[in-house]
Amino acid sequence: MWGQNWGQMIWGQAAAAVPAIGFWGVLLLGAVLGAVGVRLLRGTKPRTLGALALALAILIPLSARAITLITFTNGTVADANQVNGNFAALTPVSGFNEMNNNAVVGSQTDVFAPSFVAPRAMTCTVNIENTMSASASPVGTAIVRAVMNQNGVISFANAPPQNGVFSAGFALTAIGGNTWQATQTRQFSVSAGATVSFGGRVIASGDFTASNGVLELVIYNCI
Repeated sequence: MWGQNWGQMIWGQAAAAVPAIGFWGVLLLGAVLGAVGVRLLRGTKPRTLGALALALAILIPLSARAITLITFTNGTVADANQVNGNFAALTPVSGFNEMNNNAVVGSQTDVFAPSFVAPRAMTCTVNIENTMSASASPVGTAIVRAVMNQNGVISFANAPPQNGVFSAGFALTAIGGNTWQATQTRQFSVSAGATVSFGGRVIASGDFTASNGVLELVIYNCI
């Protein structure tokens, strides 16, 4: 029964069996979770599904990064702190944020997602998608660069392989005759314990400086 003393756990040593649900209980739980998943998928907007798929896609390269874990040895006492430390080292930090900056763009505008405190030194893959309005044939240019604010210091990302160019230019989209969009994916190195936020820096000239606001989508995955 739950609440009994199961003894001290020793790595590599057989221990008393811990109660668990049986085969049919697991089967029933799987069926319930599957039904709930299908119901949620039917009610989810395509844009959200696309964003989640993108978040999973940019997480894949991170899985190849080496992580230092504690190696357990048979015959030693199990340590909860070591186990929790290994789980923490394997748990990614991710975020999905959409910000709308309604101010006039001007020559330069920074848009950042909410900040977080890094639990350890990490490598973060960041994808930004910026949308702004301008005339169908504006005079001037507009670009965006992925940026990181770490402890109040703003920095740009490293070079490829994420992108072959440092800046991403805005291009006219099929959404409407005055909608322009730019995307970029970059990697950043984050220090342990740092307060970090990710975003984009929009640099504009000519007619683009009069654009009334920037809508920015930021997706990041850190490990």
